[in-house]
Amino acid sequence: MQQTISAVTSQAIHTAVTTIYKSKIARLAALGCAVAKTPQIIGHCIGSCPMNLQDIRVCENSRNMVIYVHSFAPANITAQVKQQAQDLERLYPQDYSIRTFNFADARGNFSYANLAQKRDIMRLKEVIERTPATITNLELHGVSRGTSTIINTIGMYPELIAKYYIKAIILDSPFADPHMLINHQTARAFGPAHNIPGIPLLSRCLVRTFFLQDLKAYGVTPLASLQKISTTLPILHMYSEDDRVVPVEHGNMLLEAFREKHIHYQRVLIGHGLHCSQT
Repeated sequence: MQQTISAVTSQAIHTAVTTIYKSKIARLAALGCAVAKTPQIIGHCIGSCPMNLQDIRVCENSRNMVIYVHSFAPANITAQVKQQAQDLERLYPQDYSIRTFNFADARGNFSYANLAQKRDIMRLKEVIERTPATITNLELHGVSRGTSTIINTIGMYPELIAKYYIKAIILDSPFADPHMLINHQTARAFGPAHNIPGIPLLSRCLVRTFFLQDLKAYGVTPLASLQKISTTLPILHMYSEDDRVVPVEHGNMLLEAFREKHIHYQRVLIGHGLHCSQT
């Protein structure tokens, strides 16, 4: 009896496997899974970009430091990050040390990109924790994804403000929610076709498959995190009406949330600048 059951089970499994193998739909599904997983496998084989902590300017005996938190780009931007940080030398007084670092995806490995969520937050937190003990005036200066990471990090770990003497944050073109940002960018990419039923879902799947595999659907967002930031922390918030990467709606949403409770909040709305205060 047992042999009969085993034989029947074996035959059923064989028939099912054969049917699936011969099915065009099943083969296409398998191919789709392979294509979807390939970037992730390659990315994890390459590994994440190291922190690459760099002091662009070191001021001996100075108690002032600014940490530059870089943006996101679909390419290797390690050299660009250093150049952007060097541009801050014109903005900050000579007695400010300037420090920069890389997020895990900075050299173009998108398996580690997650737009200001857990991986980015932990990287920035570690950088802040490496601040020299002599620093008593630390400022965080971010652009785009970097600014949103600042908001999320000090929102999740507000104790960092007092422990590492964070005296101000400078936010250049932050987004309020990464999923809103993705929807905006995919709508721009697909144009009128984005209105076709199913295309928005397909576009989000493509983005999550090839670019932002570590982004969580219900992860932390700047709009929620800012509610936990000290109401007395000075905040400079810059954004542009003509920004095509992070639309002005993001800035306005953050404006209302910040202005509602933060005492030392200052907005700078740039009328004709592009993304990250570019002209």
